[in-house]
Amino acid sequence: MQLGFGILKVLKMILCSKNLNIQVINDDIFINSYKVNQSIDIVELIQEKTKKVDILEIDEIKNNFSRSECMILLAISFNVSKLIDQLGNKYEVTFSYHFPLNYEQKFIRLLLENLDYVVKGNLINLATYGEFITCSVNDGFDFCGFKKKYAYLLRYNDIRINMKTDVAKVLDVLNHWNKYCYEKFNKKFSDEEIISYNYFYSMKDFHTISLINKQDEIVAEGIVFESKETKTLYYCIFWWDKNHKSLSLGIYNYVKIICYCNKCNLKFSFCYGLQNYKIKLLSPFLKQI
Repeated sequence: MQLGFGILKVLKMILCSKNLNIQVINDDIFINSYKVNQSIDIVELIQEKTKKVDILEIDEIKNNFSRSECMILLAISFNVSKLIDQLGNKYEVTFSYHFPLNYEQKFIRLLLENLDYVVKGNLINLATYGEFITCSVNDGFDFCGFKKKYAYLLRYNDIRINMKTDVAKVLDVLNHWNKYCYEKFNKKFSDEEIISYNYFYSMKDFHTISLINKQDEIVAEGIVFESKETKTLYYCIFWWDKNHKSLSLGIYNYVKIICYCNKCNLKFSFCYGLQNYKIKLLSPFLKQI
């Protein structure tokens, strides 16, 4: 898959299957060796070409993508569910590791319409396939067992914590989360990333979640995306105050949201990361996957 361009610095991405080869070379796009005229609808063309394609090979996994690469990755996500590298590792296209895009076609179009924010915020990422947990929480028998398991936590915190929706400003939640990520994981998001997050997470169907104690202190916050297209609630980001660790705010927050999903007949999805606590929390429902 290496192309001979002498000593020139070539920025490229190659996606291919048996009958399809898509290349992005210095932001020029080639399909089956033919350069695509930028004036045509490239996204529609890619959609047509990938109608019967479920998996594409990718030459390199990287952390940052150019504008053209982001556009191509979004375009293939309408149909292609998996990317596979040269070692056989599988990946999926995600919105900043917060949720996979393959089933969210309306949101893909929204991202394509606002590609500048996507690129500046580095919001398109490849995550290991299968690292996201999404499942139905609507089976009556399973949900009863789930709620019984966490009954004490719910009773204990419900008299101490109020959960409120859309009372916090998205930007405030993002700034609190950014501080939390830096203190806990030594990860700090750039101003451009926060601006891009704020742009999308302020849109319709995204909601802020605030956990507020009886002293009127915010002890935890999050942002969720309630997809009308797939009837799924994605928990995108979450932070909690370490001074209130004894309240198990993370588990309590997710249990409350899962109860909401059960009530509203929504599937529930965690953000990226197959941590043990996520598997344990959803274990009553995972047999349905």
